[in-house]
Amino acid sequence: MSEPKVIYLGPACETGQGDGRTWAEDNPWPDCECGHRPVQYVLGETFNRMKAERDALQLRLNAADQRIDELTAQHHSEDSLDMVAPSREIPGTSGMRLNMLANQGE
Repeated sequence: MSEPKVIYLGPACETGQGDGRTWAEDNPWPDCECGHRPVQYVLGETFNRMKAERDALQLRLNAADQRIDELTAQHHSEDSLDMVAPSREIPGTSGMRLNMLANQGE
């Protein structure tokens, strides 16, 4: 996301001097002894552009989260299928042969 363009309004202690508070594109005011600081503002056009960028990024994030949820659900569904009916056959024999041996008491 791009950086916003910021403008500054001079500190409140500037009010009683000359024409009042001043605007500047950079912050030319050192820290005042009185503790007042300049106020930072973002231009409306910059704010709207950054808000649109943020909204577009949020849509991409939501789509990615949805895809992760779908893949996670699919993975869990596949895992549960493997656990539903585990094979009880002896490797190398068929289920019928195992049943036949069980019925013969072997």
